[in-house]
Amino acid sequence: MAPEGSSTVRAEIKVLRRERLAYEQESMETRQALARSEAHCRALEARVTVLETEVRRHEWQRQAADILAFRISCYPGLELSRR
Repeated sequence: MAPEGSSTVRAEIKVLRRERLAYEQESMETRQALARSEAHCRALEARVTVLETEVRRHEWQRQAADILAFRISCYPGLELSRR
């Protein structure tokens, strides 16, 4: 017959194994959440890059329109007949 203390040790081992499994599961879920978060961050960074490019393009277009308007104002008789 096993001593009384060994059953207590076995019970504690079972508890510790369950705790370890729960910790491993939580750790895996945390890594997955981190991977999703990093992917979302990369997608947002890509979107910011696209929007910054669009802003620059719109700024260039505005500058071109300003230059054209200035040239037209310098030569009031000039018409935009090249359409």
